[in-house]
Amino acid sequence: MRIQGKTVLITGGAKRIGRALCLALAAHGARLAIHYRRSKTQARRLKSQLQARGTSAEIFQADLRSPSQTHRLIRQVVRKMKNIDVLIHNASLYRKTPLEKVRGKDWEDLWRIHVCAAFFLAQALRKTRKGREAQKIIFLADSSTLHPHPDYIPYGVSKAALVPLTQALAKALAPHTQVNAILPGPILLPSSATVQVKKAIAQAVPLKKIGSPKDIVQTILFLIEQEFMTGALIAVDGGRSLV
Repeated sequence: MRIQGKTVLITGGAKRIGRALCLALAAHGARLAIHYRRSKTQARRLKSQLQARGTSAEIFQADLRSPSQTHRLIRQVVRKMKNIDVLIHNASLYRKTPLEKVRGKDWEDLWRIHVCAAFFLAQALRKTRKGREAQKIIFLADSSTLHPHPDYIPYGVSKAALVPLTQALAKALAPHTQVNAILPGPILLPSSATVQVKKAIAQAVPLKKIGSPKDIVQTILFLIEQEFMTGALIAVDGGRSLV
């Protein structure tokens, strides 16, 4: 699929990796549908920036923990932008949950945003496809799901569930929709991370460095353009999942 002129919906597109994806895809001629939940100011700023560069960009608000709002998001994007060629489910919650402090709401929020939203986005998107029109779905999971951290159990389990979901949807939506997942490693660390913490994380990676949003961008571009991959799980983690 050529990116030029295609409509791409990116959940959680206003900040961090989502923002980097919007800027990169815009540079390749994509039309952007930028989803946000609470980051309205950042979403508006990004939209203005993209439009100033001549990119077709719109913003859409939805709480993806709600299946009804998830379906509504797809309908609104299609109504406004006519179609969706590529869906990138980037929206995520990264919440530290030490074992003794885990609440039911932690499980509910993380499961809904990572797993349920991914499913209902794909379900709603399927209803918009016309005939033999091709569509792409890309989920952002996490390479840490292969080596879960005890302080992030609900996060790790919910991200890990994207693996079988990706493969199940790849079968269910074939042959006209390709579904793949990226498993990022240490890419954007929290702003609170100290120099010592960053060095320790880099040393734990076989390639001895921390990745950048550009690494995810390049993988996304590859998955959009290729035509013979579905159900694939691509670790972009410097080899961290091998350790």
